[in-house]
Amino acid sequence: MVADAGGGRAASAPRSAGEVKARSDRALAVPLLRFLGASLADGPDGFWSIELQRGANSLNAVDALHGGVIATVLDVAAYLAVLPQLATAEEAVTIAFSASYLAAAGADQPLRATGGFIRRTRHLAFATAELRGEGRLLALATVTKAVRSFA
Repeated sequence: MVADAGGGRAASAPRSAGEVKARSDRALAVPLLRFLGASLADGPDGFWSIELQRGANSLNAVDALHGGVIATVLDVAAYLAVLPQLATAEEAVTIAFSASYLAAAGADQPLRATGGFIRRTRHLAFATAELRGEGRLLALATVTKAVRSFA
C-alpha cells in the first residue's frame, strides 16, 4: 500500500515492477513519442527515464530543440515518476505544468529526461522533471497530475 500523504485512504501500488515497466512502455509507445525518437531508459532510484536524440523531427525553424518537444518529454518523465504510486485501476493526467528552459541542447548531444516523485494525495500527484544533456541541466518542470480511478 502507498500511504496517501494528504490524509485520505491509501491506494494499492501497481502489483509488480513488471506492471510498472509495461505501463511505462505504453506511455512511450504513443505515436508522437515514437515520431520524436524517444525511448525508455533506466533512471535513478528505480524510476524510468526517457532518452532523446536531437533529430529533424524534434527541431524548430532555427534548428534548435523545439520547446514543445522539451515540454512533452518533461511531462512524460513526470508521469513515469508518478506511475509507481498508482494503483492498477488508476491513471494520472496532467492538470498543471510549468517549465523553465535554461540552456540549448548541443548538436548530436544525447538527452535524458528524468522525473522525480514529490507527493501523492487521493486525487492529485506532484512531480518534477528535468532534461539534461552531457550532464548539463537544460530544462526543468513541475507537474501536477489528477489521479483518476477506472475501477
